[in-house]
Amino acid sequence: PENGHFVLDGRKSYLTNGPIADFYVVVAATGESAGKREFTAFVVDRRTPGLTVTEPIHLDFLRPSPHGGIRLENCVVPARAVLGPPGAAYESIVKPFRDLEDVLMMGPVTGGLARLRDLLVSVLRPEREAIKAVALDSLGLYESLLLCLCVMALEAARAMEGGENERKSLSVRLGFRDLAEKALELMDEICERSPRPPKDTFSFLRKDLGAAVSIARNVARIKRIKLAQGLLEGD
Repeated sequence: PENGHFVLDGRKSYLTNGPIADFYVVVAATGESAGKREFTAFVVDRRTPGLTVTEPIHLDFLRPSPHGGIRLENCVVPARAVLGPPGAAYESIVKPFRDLEDVLMMGPVTGGLARLRDLLVSVLRPEREAIKAVALDSLGLYESLLLCLCVMALEAARAMEGGENERKSLSVRLGFRDLAEKALELMDEICERSPRPPKDTFSFLRKDLGAAVSIARNVARIKRIKLAQGLLEGD
């Protein structure tokens, strides 16, 4: 901070709905303690001098939401713009928000997977006699995976609301992500074996779901590794 204000510099290149947002939550490094950087969150008005909204970028998914970024150059914000405890944004906001977002996204993902199924079935039903047994087997497996994902979504929401064991909650969230990806791969295989695969709306939704389940994929990998390390260490 400088004279009761903070001066922010940096950029964020990818923000869903960034081009139309009126305010941005900016998490910035504001100090260091015991060799670790401290982060503080700020609520920044898009009209703040020094904040520039960059040009929208084209991404062929999650339409019609626009995507873009912001650039901060000598952007002065008052101390009252601080969101949450100063210097503790990573532990108090960033990490909890990541977990919350994972759980909240389970609803749209399961709903989207169900819609893919319905679109496919509506196309295949008139030609069901021509569908090979291997495709029928895959479609049955897809339905089973979808129902399992619905159960996992409910369990994850219940565990988060009740503040249950973190390892259990984390395992459900990570398992959901991997199982959803397997369901999408299975749907692709079914379409390849189908006499008349669906198009248009189906293709757009498939892209959106692929993007949704791949968000923060590297973070999920790190969490899986830590989960395994905990098992090996007997935690």
